[in-house]
Amino acid sequence: MRRHVVPAAVMEGIPAWTLSSALAYYDFYPREQSPANLIQAQRDYLGAHADILRVSSAIPVRAPPWESLSA
Repeated sequence: MRRHVVPAAVMEGIPAWTLSSALAYYDFYPREQSPANLIQAQRDYLGAHADILRVSSAIPVRAPPWESLSA
């Protein structure tokens, strides 16, 4: 993808959301440290606390009813 297309479209007031998103995806996909990796690391870390509690305690751990909280 030519990098001058997206800025030219923006300067002319032409919506180029798809081209802009595709270019951003192309730029960030091969990186080791990306926002997606950060999100997955947070999920891994924050989701692991229930397993730690379950192993260290005889009391079963119950997750909150997330579905009812989002309504």
